[in-house]
Amino acid sequence: MKLLRLKLNSTFRSLQNGFEIDFLNTSNIDKLWDFMPYCLVGRNGSGKSNVLEVLAEIFYHIECIYLDFRPIGFSGEGDFNRVHTEGFFSENSNPDAFELEYLYYIKGDYSRRDYSHEYNIGYDAHIKIIKEKNKSPEVHWINREKCVGNSKTLLERKDVKIFLPDFIIAYSSGENQTVNLPFFKMRFIQYDEYLYRLIKDLDYSKPENRFLYLDEYYNQAVLLSIYLLREKETLKPFKDEIGLEDIKSFRLVIKQNRFEKAHNDVIRTLSKDDKNNKHKTQRELTSIINASIEKLKSCSTTSYFNDESKEWFLDFSVDDECRKAFKYHFRNDAFELFTTFQVLLNLNNYKTPNNVKKKVYNSKNIYINQDVIPLPYDEERIFRFKDVVLKLNNIDEIIYTKSLSDGEYQFIHSIGLCMLFRDTNSLFLLDEPETHFNPDWRSNFISTLKDCLQQDYSKGLDNRRDLLITSHSPFIISDCQPENVIVFDKEKNKVVHKTAKEKGIRTFGTSVNILTEEIFGKTASISKLSLDVIEEIKKMPLTTLDEIKKAKEKARVLGESVEKVLLFRELILKENEINKGND
Repeated sequence: MKLLRLKLNSTFRSLQNGFEIDFLNTSNIDKLWDFMPYCLVGRNGSGKSNVLEVLAEIFYHIECIYLDFRPIGFSGEGDFNRVHTEGFFSENSNPDAFELEYLYYIKGDYSRRDYSHEYNIGYDAHIKIIKEKNKSPEVHWINREKCVGNSKTLLERKDVKIFLPDFIIAYSSGENQTVNLPFFKMRFIQYDEYLYRLIKDLDYSKPENRFLYLDEYYNQAVLLSIYLLREKETLKPFKDEIGLEDIKSFRLVIKQNRFEKAHNDVIRTLSKDDKNNKHKTQRELTSIINASIEKLKSCSTTSYFNDESKEWFLDFSVDDECRKAFKYHFRNDAFELFTTFQVLLNLNNYKTPNNVKKKVYNSKNIYINQDVIPLPYDEERIFRFKDVVLKLNNIDEIIYTKSLSDGEYQFIHSIGLCMLFRDTNSLFLLDEPETHFNPDWRSNFISTLKDCLQQDYSKGLDNRRDLLITSHSPFIISDCQPENVIVFDKEKNKVVHKTAKEKGIRTFGTSVNILTEEIFGKTASISKLSLDVIEEIKKMPLTTLDEIKKAKEKARVLGESVEKVLLFRELILKENEINKGND
């Protein structure tokens, strides 16, 4: 997908009614399917992260409308006696009025409802979502007649989900993770969907909704999936930047002693004797994904079941045979393996009470972490990773993932998720993904992302994605085209923005010092404490050669900078004046 335009017709956080942003315009439309991430920059509190938030909220609302499964108590629709204050209502959203346009590529014969790659047919469908206040949103296919000869632009319910992004994927590096609210809600929906299918004796393979938030909880799932099933050459960024050669070994622990009561519809079908049989009236939590668990067992080097704790311990020594097993059982698909991990990890939500889930569903609190009961302790979890041992360059000792630095974790999160979801029509929302990076990693970040997302179009890969990054790093800005760098600011409590190109700022290949000054208004090349030392020196009495000498001595503590050069130039000029006077 490719974003075209967003307009708010109601206020959202710091974004005012009337806020509008054109992602694709005449200056960059010719680069439609090139690698061209949007970089949203500006001072703290300028509103750039709110753009990621509002996109997540909009797609969350649309997704919830068209979900086949919604938990009991999640939606207030259908209860006409209730005031619209609690629960989900299609006509009420945050923001409550908006327009969103994007392009979504469809490969296949739409007229036959065949979206396979067997037909050499494709459409860049222009989709427009319109939401008016107190009304349900409408989804329109604007160029439908041009694509398939149908003049009706309004999409029916059965068609809408076809034109939504494959996934909405988010990552945030900060503690105040403002983008994560809809993603936490979706995690609970995913668990409730699983539980519903479990107690109703229905099949289950993967979550229906397409929301995924990458945090430390999913870090090892991403890492193992790509290292077990991605081509070795695609993993080069991890070797180059963090020295990660391979995974040596790891353990999976799966608990199988959590039971849920079967649905009454199921119990009614049982005989009198079976109704007194707990094995018939209860469902073990992992039972409907036993096929996936068996696949993991088949890939393990050794495995055993602990009768006392009712846990499976699966140990993996990663070698060629182990990889062959994963390739066979998971169809050589890293994404399929990740989905298995995702489903198992989501079962750890069993400890969250229904009243807490209801609170989260109804919450508009952006700091949702404070409202969610923490995950259960290791020993109480249904599924957990344990003892993931890494092979690092020229290091023979045992290195666990837990020993990685914050920057290394952040690198795995941001680069790993892009690598994992590369072949999908998805929207990536990365909120300051480089905060823990050293300068070298920051300068390489965009280039690394490009390498990870690069596709071989000669093999017929037509999956396309859009990538939005918020950042304060001039290194990242320096690798982005000026028409794709959107600079945010606040004027009289109103969020305003222009592209760097509109502001006359050349970004691509520009010095970080120049960008720091032009984008963030930082004119000095050194920090305030050292600047204060320079100012103190300038205020010293400088009327004699002795006083000049003392000033120079005090300045020796300063490292090399433009400011130090200018200070010494000023001292030398004063020194020359004194010498001339003495002569």
